Amino acid sequence: MFPVLLGAELGSAAYGLSLPDSRRAVRQVNLCPTSDLLGLVGTPRPRWSKPGVDTHELGPFLRGVLAGDPNAVELLWSEAYEICTEQGEWLLRHRTDLLDGRRLAAAYLSAARRQQQLGRTASSR
Repeated sequence: MFPVLLGAELGSAAYGLSLPDSRRAVRQVNLCPTSDLLGLVGTPRPRWSKPGVDTHELGPFLRGVLAGDPNAVELLWSEAYEICTEQGEWLLRHRTDLLDGRRLAAAYLSAARRQQQLGRTASSR
């Protein structure tokens, strides 16, 4: 298993909105060894799987933040971290430097439109 730099419980539980049957949603950022990332084999896939735990390698996570991915951005703005290493603290100190307001607004607007479409589809059944 690769070292986890940052991890938090997110979703409904993080905001006190979970129901008894809600699943736990934990998001984590890990760091793969440089030799694994630069080797001939390519970027490794996670070698573990736990229900409710979504783990991303640092590079893809940062690409998500820079693109305004709401899931990645949510982890950077959590109010309670279960895991936060020195490198994780660096990410938190620089989180505003990583955000592009236009991309973030476009990503959240797109997510809201998808939710609206899902609501319309569900109500028409």
